[in-house]
Amino acid sequence: WFVLCLAPVLEELAWHTYGTDALRSRWKLFISSVIFTVYWGLWHLPLFFVKDYYQSNIQAEGWIYTANFFVSLFSFVFIINWLYYKSGRNVLVAILFHLVANISNEIFATHPDSKLIQTGLFALLMGYILVKERRLFFSEE
Repeated sequence: WFVLCLAPVLEELAWHTYGTDALRSRWKLFISSVIFTVYWGLWHLPLFFVKDYYQSNIQAEGWIYTANFFVSLFSFVFIINWLYYKSGRNVLVAILFHLVANISNEIFATHPDSKLIQTGLFALLMGYILVKERRLFFSEE
């Protein structure tokens, strides 16, 4: 539980106080979010080799669940970046969203099939956000 709660704090402090803004200074938020997602996927890759860690457990369940982890990162990153910028770059909002996602998946002991549904729902939300907030994601600001 300690690592489960500490990771979102440390990751979001690093990625949303420096990483996202640094990417955003060079690219639109859409491209920055895609780059961020790829980086985040690579960041978590070593955890697939740590016995009994979340990523190694989903890998043991099968390739579709492993692929879903990486696909789900896209919607997660787009949603969290949207929250971060819509809250005036408030890193606490990003930390809380990440923390709630981690804890709720652990408390409810979600089955890998449920994660597929969750990814689909988050993808729908991401699509809605991209349409509704296209200026935020696609403008030069």
